[in-house]
This record gives sequence, C-alpha cells and structure tokens, in this order.
Amino acid sequence: LSWEPGCEADTHDVFLGTNYGEVVSATTVSHPNVAYQNVSVPSYTPSSLETNTTYYWRVDEVNGPATWTGDVWEFKTGFCGAPGDFDWFVDIVDGEYPDSEVGMWTNVVCDSQDRPRCSYYEGDDNCLKYAAWNGTSWDREVVDEGGPTDPFSVGRYNCLVIDSQDRCHISYRDRNKFRLKYAVQDGMGGWDIQVVDDPCVEDPVGNGRVGVGRYTSIDLDSNEYPHISYTDLDNGCLKYARWNGSSWEVEDVYCNGIPLSISGTSIQID
Repeated sequence: LSWEPGCEADTHDVFLGTNYGEVVSATTVSHPNVAYQNVSVPSYTPSSLETNTTYYWRVDEVNGPATWTGDVWEFKTGFCGAPGDFDWFVDIVDGEYPDSEVGMWTNVVCDSQDRPRCSYYEGDDNCLKYAAWNGTSWDREVVDEGGPTDPFSVGRYNCLVIDSQDRCHISYRDRNKFRLKYAVQDGMGGWDIQVVDDPCVEDPVGNGRVGVGRYTSIDLDSNEYPHISYTDLDNGCLKYARWNGSSWEVEDVYCNGIPLSISGTSIQID
C-alpha cells in the first residue's frame, strides 16, 4: 500500500483490518483486530492477507505531538493465489476403469455449502445418474432409466442447475422416445420427472429419426421456474421450453429445415 504523504508529516500511523468500524475507531493505544504500524515512508506491506477478502485501511499523518486522522480506504484481494500455490484434488465419483463406462455428458454445480453435485450419463445401464458430495463421500443414485423394453439411452445431453433451496434441476434426452425430459429433486429423497417435448416418433429403429432433446441447456428464472434450450435435429430447429407454473410452453426459436444442421445450445436468464 502506498500514498502521497502530507507536507508536514514526519511519520505515518497505518491501520489495516477487515471491519470498517474497527478501522475507523482504532488508535495507536487500542486497535483490537486491526493491524497497526508506524512507518517513516509513505508505504506499507501487510504481513499476510486472506484471499477473496475486503480490507479497510487508514493512514494518520504524524508531526510531533499533532496527528491528522486520515480517511478509510478499502480494497479486495483476489480469489486465488499465484499459479502453483494450489494442487488439484482428484477423486473417483463413480465407476472403475476399464470395467465401466461412466461419466459422459457430465455437469457440475456447487450447493450453498460449496459441495459439488454432478449429473452424468452411465453407458453401462444407459441411464441418467446423479452424485452429491456429503462432506466425506459421494452419494450416488439413478435419476432416470429406460424400462426393460427400452434398450436405448436415457440421460445423454444432460444439463444441471441448482436453485436457492439446493434442489437440482436436470434437462436431458430420452433416446428411447426421441424426446426431451426434465427432472427436479422433490425434497423427499426422490425426483419429479416430466416429459417436456415429445414429437411422438414411434417409427422402428433405424429409420434415421433423431427427434428432440440433444444439446440441452437449462437455467432458472426469478420464480425458479426452469427454461430449457435444445434442438430438433429432424427439422433443423433450435427450440425453447419454459415452465409457466402449471405446464410447459414450447416454441421454435429458429428453423432452417435442414436435418442435423443445429449443433449446441446455451441459455441464460437475465
């Protein structure tokens, strides 16, 4: 920290802390929770600072018995330190190579306790899975899967968002029915699963139909209602669906009529 010294200043009393009121009231005699140092040059280097923290500081100009109290300034430290200060912590969430095919289309969010929540696709059982860190280990569960007569994948192209109540919302594709689905935690240990858009494709496998639900992206509005962007690759369309509180409203955003021509979507509520 540095400053322009007063014309008559002999030394400088520097006060630094994380509480504005404590820095305002600090004196050379009493300065609880506030770092204090008298310096002869107009600069001061703190001994240590916490990351991602707002600090308040004050400089009083001193000349003999007289002291001129300075204003309180503030700054905020960066969130991370210098490169190399931190190591990566790597953990196996689910599966064991080479015996399992787990982890495609993975999404991660953090809850109010900064604990990670993950949605992902498991290729072994063709299902959508979910994992949450409980502080010591991973809790895993199947969110949705095809039935015994549905041999194809459920859960590809999933996207995950978390609300203010730490409930996870997931948009994803159901390959068995060529449709878009949505799952939200019901607060009782289960999931409420809904069909968002169903083009009613019942043609035999191998006819080249793609249906809807690829490249999903999900966000929540101020009511914590979900909004989803996704594709209809049969018709070359970017689509949008939103929950109005009682039902899903679905519309085409853009269509060019060219199959398989739309790739990737993203949505963000302003």
